[in-house]
Amino acid sequence: MENILFATGNRSKLAQLQFVAQFHNIPLTIENGKEYYGEDASYAEDGKQIEHIALSGAREVAERLGRPVITEDSGFWVEALDSKPGADAKYYLKEYGRDGILQELGATTHRTAMIASAVAYADPNEHEYVFSYYIEGTISHKEQRDTSLPSWISPSSEKPFDGGFNAIFIPKNETRTLAQIPPEEAIPWSYRERTFTDVLSVLAS
Repeated sequence: MENILFATGNRSKLAQLQFVAQFHNIPLTIENGKEYYGEDASYAEDGKQIEHIALSGAREVAERLGRPVITEDSGFWVEALDSKPGADAKYYLKEYGRDGILQELGATTHRTAMIASAVAYADPNEHEYVFSYYIEGTISHKEQRDTSLPSWISPSSEKPFDGGFNAIFIPKNETRTLAQIPPEEAIPWSYRERTFTDVLSVLAS
């Protein structure tokens, strides 16, 4: 199969996809869409469902560039905040940071949340796949992270948005946040690891 274009400018997310491919010994070459094509690898991220955003984006870029494309969109739903920020998680993070969630929740004990990933594939021949995976959990009372872990897992002072909401999300049946769990341990069950595994497995078959 020809090289796969990942329509992202997020180097940490690209590194995560490459890690998952290497972990499963999937011999695909994954290219950074923004590095190769600039804004031509961008797509509209409008909508309330992450599956729709990812798939429509993959279709848009594949048609424009005439190449197979992977896209990924994530969501974060906090029950006590009327399920905000939802599919707008990326924009909320950039404007308010993880601290915005913590401040809005305050000392409330109602901290149920859900985090999810949707990954889509599309090519010029109209082959399409979309995979999503949701995990339930709770919001911690403060950020908890392990800065020795890769950038797609844990934020750092240099890259405060890396890891998304991982540093405040505790998965169900866990005591650690996602930003404290090593990548090899997260592969079988964490949200983006699962969707990346699913799409890569189909493409390699």
